Amino acid sequence: SLVLCFALVALSSAKCPFLNGTDTHIAWYQGATTANVQFTDLKPIDDSGNLVYPIHLTKPLKVLTHLINNQNEFVAGKLLQSIKIYQYSGWASCSWSEVPTFGALENLDACKNGVPCPVKMGEQDMTVTLDFTEFKNIIGLLDNDAPYQLEMKLTDKVSNTFVTLVTQARAYTK
Repeated sequence: SLVLCFALVALSSAKCPFLNGTDTHIAWYQGATTANVQFTDLKPIDDSGNLVYPIHLTKPLKVLTHLINNQNEFVAGKLLQSIKIYQYSGWASCSWSEVPTFGALENLDACKNGVPCPVKMGEQDMTVTLDFTEFKNIIGLLDNDAPYQLEMKLTDKVSNTFVTLVTQARAYTK
């Protein structure tokens, strides 16, 4: 039974591989969307606009996006942001598991949480800042230098539509 216990510990601490080339670069796609908004590019940057990779969840993360907004102008107080964090891990096999945030990242005012508002109509570049530093107790429990998936959903309360962005990245949590 002692051998079985050591085997289980070894399996639980086995490191899962990086998916979709995320060992060297970010992977992303536009998820479920009802809004007439299209994202065509996304990249993590530093304050000078230089590409940053891997990402660090222990400090504010700037993400330069290129988008085409054919929906309507998105304004403060009417644009909600919800973020889900997934870790690629597992005991016997690797899979995406949602990290519980206990509602702390749901239905936030997007314009007060890193989305520069108003978001005008048309084609544009926009830098979004994701700041998990106030959740360091949760982030600190996550594996360091591991594959993570961030899913950000922006819901416009004016048109009752939403757009979802999903990013997969190698992330540092320490």
